[in-house]
Order: sequence, then structure tokens, then C-alpha cells
Amino acid sequence: MGGAAVTFAMSRHTREPSPEHERALRTPLPVRRFAFVAPPIDVRDFVRGFSRLSGIGPETQLELTRRIESRFSLRLEDLHAPTLARELEAPLLIVHDEGDREVPVRCGRELAEAWPGARLTITHGLGHTRILRDPAVIAELTAFVAEERAHESP
Repeated sequence: MGGAAVTFAMSRHTREPSPEHERALRTPLPVRRFAFVAPPIDVRDFVRGFSRLSGIGPETQLELTRRIESRFSLRLEDLHAPTLARELEAPLLIVHDEGDREVPVRCGRELAEAWPGARLTITHGLGHTRILRDPAVIAELTAFVAEERAHESP
């Protein structure tokens, strides 16, 4: 859930400061560009998948959702990354494999469409885990990060 978590944190960073987060929100983000690899975009999908794999029924799934929402004082629907991404401006590279069985490629596409200026690279045959070991993916991610350094140079 890294991509969704970072998107949520960034969206909170760009909103009006709340009293408990005022100092953190005044601090500029330490990075200006972001790269997500096969990002999940909706915590509700995670809860549904976990429930299915664990054999949890609908009532227990609903209670799990209630407890998560209570524990973190937010609604899971408020963590929908594409909704939050619409107000973000930082450059984003998303790399996702077409055959990913853990997180469907539609998630990468949906987030890229919602995030202004996002770039999406779709790979083939790497799945959800081999994508991180692929030399071409590593080269693209490295080049994307290097673009930030090039823009910072005098």
C-alpha cells in the first residue's frame, strides 16, 4: 500500500494545516519527484482481498473496516489514491506490469490518469515481484531520479 500511503501523505501535506500537523505541513517535502512500482490505489481492495484469502465473511469484513477506520480516524474511501492525486503536482513515474496478479495494471493506469503530469510505463512478463529486479525498470527509475538532480543543478 506504499503508493496509496504516499499519495495520502502528500495530499495532507498540500492542504490547510491542522493544529496537530501544522509544523510538519510547513516543512517542504524532502523530495520533488516520486516513483511508484505496481501501486495499489485503494485500501478497500486490500481489505476485500485479505478477507477473501482469509475466508472472512461479509459481516466480519465490515467490522474489520470499522475497526481500521476507528483506529486511524478516517474512512477507507478517503484513502482512494486517484481521488487524492488530482490535487498533486509533483512529477510521478509509475511502472506496472501488464500481467501483475497482485495489483492489476488498471490500478497503475487509473492513478496515472488522475495524477497531473504522471508518466506510466507498462512492462510485460515481469509480474508483481520480478519487476523490481529488471535492469530496464531499474534504469528507467534511476534516470527519472537523475532528472531531479539535473533540474537542481545551477
